[in-house]
Amino acid sequence: MCCSTTLIKELSVLERDMNRRMEKDTCSARVYPDDDRSIVFERVSALSRPFWPVTTNDRPDVIQMYR
Repeated sequence: MCCSTTLIKELSVLERDMNRRMEKDTCSARVYPDDDRSIVFERVSALSRPFWPVTTNDRPDVIQMYR
């Protein structure tokens, strides 16, 4: 069984879509180029438990990166 996922999105678009701001210094995703602020996960195995942008009940006002 093979499970993979992909997320390629500009951070500003992600923030707009989720109506939240990314928490500073929490982005463990590969961000490139330096000024682009894009989150890129290209064909990542979902079974490897990649960091993913989420909101939590503790801090619903920010986007955090969690496994």
